Amino acid sequence: MRLILADMPLTKYERPPPLQKAVLKDELVFLEQINPKGSTALFKIRVGERVLLLKMFRNKEVSLENYRKREEAPPHPMKRFERESDAYAHLQHYGACEAGAVPKCYGWLELSVQDMDAIAALPGIDVRWQHLKDDEKPPKALLIEFFEGAQRLSTQTITLAVADAALRALYHVHASYIVHSDVYGRNTLVLPEGRVVWVDFDASWAVWRSSGDTPVRRQDLFDELARAWTHFYDELVRERVVADDISHLLTYTIVARQTDRFYPLAVLITYIALRQCCMLSLLLPVYYAETDSRSDASTNWSGARNLLDQTLRTLQET
Repeated sequence: MRLILADMPLTKYERPPPLQKAVLKDELVFLEQINPKGSTALFKIRVGERVLLLKMFRNKEVSLENYRKREEAPPHPMKRFERESDAYAHLQHYGACEAGAVPKCYGWLELSVQDMDAIAALPGIDVRWQHLKDDEKPPKALLIEFFEGAQRLSTQTITLAVADAALRALYHVHASYIVHSDVYGRNTLVLPEGRVVWVDFDASWAVWRSSGDTPVRRQDLFDELARAWTHFYDELVRERVVADDISHLLTYTIVARQTDRFYPLAVLITYIALRQCCMLSLLLPVYYAETDSRSDASTNWSGARNLLDQTLRTLQET
């Protein structure tokens, strides 16, 4: 409690210049919408020879028809635009973009009537983006580095190396005096070469926005890092380990059924092992709470995996 209430300000902070408006010599060519069902419009575009990502923020109040209370609705898109453009100004200034921890940002712009027509003409475009010209003010957008073949971080893409890379990349975000505020796998991209980058900074907070209700202090950065560690290691990695072990056991059971060798025994072993996996997944959080020792818990979990692997090897050699 003392740590939470303590005054631990970030003393070396200097607010960087705002993100510059993009100056383009070539027209925007809209290629496709990236997330048709997402709440934020993302488009793959081409500017000259470069392929980029355009993140659009509609300059219009969010409709409340899908929300029971006004408090449940997301903030005005222009507030989200201001937060994300401010975040990229910090990330560029303090070197997170250059370090590869986040995408490079090439500035912001207001969409022209021609741009809005091009969006409306895209095949399968969501109805929400077909009538942008009817708004009183044009949308604003950010031009961001596009990563071909990138995947969202999930139980399918997580590994120990990926989790480690994600935390190291988050350190660069924090070293830029930015609190991401939404440290989950959906806001993390795994690139084909294994690099991990953080995206979606429209809920972030810079140090200069710090207030009594939303402070940005050293312990707030530590707290976000701890929450990211918990999400990646305690949740995603553990779920991946359980899924892998179950997959291996089921594969062996299928093979045993096809050869009719030791099939009853394989079914029994699989059943017991599945129960062990389920019990471990339930008991590990309790173990953490009782011992407060992640290294001990990791050792026990590794031992459980080794036991299952040894059982499989014994069966396969029989």
